Amino acid sequence: AGSGSAQPCDSIVVAYYFCGEPIPYRTLVRGRAVTLGQFKELLTKKGNYRYYFKKVSDEFDCGVVFEEVREDDTVLPVFEEKIIGKVEKV
Repeated sequence: AGSGSAQPCDSIVVAYYFCGEPIPYRTLVRGRAVTLGQFKELLTKKGNYRYYFKKVSDEFDCGVVFEEVREDDTVLPVFEEKIIGKVEKV
């Protein structure tokens, strides 16, 4: 059932940009379906934030969007076999 990727089947790469920092944070999370609540647990800095995740979309010419996710039980979108997020201060 392998696709030739380096990561095990039961985990997924999660990368996120924090408050405009130019270099993303990267970690490996167990499971393939990661919720916003699980993502928030990865953050070391507490505060009020908005969360955006990259996903494929034909809504605009560029083919991708950053979609805001607000509910902790929402499963995050996967983009090119990774979860790519942006965390912005409210």
